[in-house]
Amino acid sequence: MPFNQERYEQLRAQLVDRNEANVENVYLDVLGIPTTGLGVSLTARQADRTMSLDTNHIDALGDVLDLNAQQRQQLTGVLQDQVTIQNQHIDERHSNLGDFLRSDFGRDSQRVVGPIVNTQHDSPSGRSWSWDVLTSAESPMQIQLTHQQSLDLFNRVAPEYEERLNNSLRRANCPPEALSEEQRAAIYSMVYQGATGKAQRTADAIGDYWKGEVTEQQLRVTLRTVVNDPAFPERSRNELDFLENIKQRPLNQTQSPEVLQRADDHEHRRMMEEDRGPNNAIPLAPTLAPEIDAPEEDRQGRRDSERDLFQRPQVGRVQPGDPGNPNTPLFEKIRDGVRALDQQAGKPWDENSERLSASLLLLAGEKGFTAKDDLNIATNAPTATFAGGEVVHIWRTGHPSPDPAAHRAHMPMQEALAVPAEQRFAQLDVVQQARAEELQRSQQQETAQAQSAPVRSI
Repeated sequence: MPFNQERYEQLRAQLVDRNEANVENVYLDVLGIPTTGLGVSLTARQADRTMSLDTNHIDALGDVLDLNAQQRQQLTGVLQDQVTIQNQHIDERHSNLGDFLRSDFGRDSQRVVGPIVNTQHDSPSGRSWSWDVLTSAESPMQIQLTHQQSLDLFNRVAPEYEERLNNSLRRANCPPEALSEEQRAAIYSMVYQGATGKAQRTADAIGDYWKGEVTEQQLRVTLRTVVNDPAFPERSRNELDFLENIKQRPLNQTQSPEVLQRADDHEHRRMMEEDRGPNNAIPLAPTLAPEIDAPEEDRQGRRDSERDLFQRPQVGRVQPGDPGNPNTPLFEKIRDGVRALDQQAGKPWDENSERLSASLLLLAGEKGFTAKDDLNIATNAPTATFAGGEVVHIWRTGHPSPDPAAHRAHMPMQEALAVPAEQRFAQLDVVQQARAEELQRSQQQETAQAQSAPVRSI
């Protein structure tokens, strides 16, 4: 069945509407970023983490509201002043409006945008709050949108995110025809929310299925693990609901084990020759790491003060790295590899080392790697597409599986370092629970088939 563009655009808006409260005025998010409508930001983060005006979004807002030249100039001036304040408080965030208003960041922002009001919203994903600005007579100007104008603004900025989505598909070698309308809407939602790493891994998984490298059931398990984000459970469920509508691949896409093995050999050579420098790959010893408590310097990444705003600590829980956790041997083995990468770079073990180790553990868990496997980790060498060190790889050699996708995994380095270790451990729990449930279902089916088989008399 051909791709239905009109249906896709309806689903795209429907999913974003489920994941985003529609705020019909300008508001500040927890980082002080001016935002409006269905989550359309009016300033943008640059590569050096400073903020600048998002002129495309501001122009689109002006067009949707039919602002005159004077109003557009006034809006741009207010937002430029807010950018100046943001860049004095880079990455500073506040979990509630009271804390924000008591901070220098909040006081400076009020001088620019005027009163900031906490407003409650009820959306399909639950109750939320926004810090509304430019709404009162004391504000430098007033901005108000209707629901239709919010939808119009969302559609005006959509081409920008569609291009990012297409880039993810190209990097994954996933043809657009591999996606159902629901799946494309789900990946669009990820890109729109800034979860580009999750979008890339989702495209990778669907591309592997379309090429015949994994079964439909393997794809479903991978999607459940890739999409789950404990910090945003409702959003994850909404996206997964859409991803479950899998487009059936053509029959000629099913490949034999021999073809898969040749593809695996080719992919391994490509990764070694193009993505990795010859001195960068770190082989990990194939012996089991001892189940001992990790040294104190290895635990720097578990400080509660570094948690993501929405992450909740797992109090009293035995985690990877602790005695008795079944993932500890593999985690310690991966830590050894990360420690070797740190030594190559001349840096000590730190918070990022712990986060990278936990992210690699999640990748290994998704692929079913064990501490007994012959594992290697590396970052990419510079290519025409990526600067050096932008992607981290983990792969195994010598395993009998003919499936090339079963032997390798990768993640953008920025994504690997962005998530606290505890959150990665929670994601790993979901991965392993899904795998255990799938194994149990398979065993039950085999038992049922064996019991229903006719008995032959001799």
